[in-house]
Amino acid sequence: MCLTISIFQRQKIAKEDIECYKYVDLYYGSYQTLFMTQNIIIGETYHSEIYGKLRSSLLFQIDIREGLHSCHTKYDLIQLYICATTPHTKIVKCIIPKGSKYYSSNKEYVSNTLKYIEIVND
Repeated sequence: MCLTISIFQRQKIAKEDIECYKYVDLYYGSYQTLFMTQNIIIGETYHSEIYGKLRSSLLFQIDIREGLHSCHTKYDLIQLYICATTPHTKIVKCIIPKGSKYYSSNKEYVSNTLKYIEIVND
């Protein structure tokens, strides 16, 4: 996952919990993030630095590759990443907790904190 933003877009601070969604794979009894294959536990909160790199091909845009990526809605998640799923892929409802730093596009978030709440499809 990669979120592309304008260099003029400012980082936001969540004024309240933000509901979002993310894919995980069930792999030998453990959940792993779909792209980075990091083990996660439902109910736990995770932290990451947010890091972006200036795009060389498009002026005034930054690709944010590092951070905790998620989507605004289940529909956005399915629309953007259905081709990356397997029969073991699950949708997880998450929360970007109040006070977290984040960037947002019209369909995606990248945040420094993400709590995995529950599996919403089985």
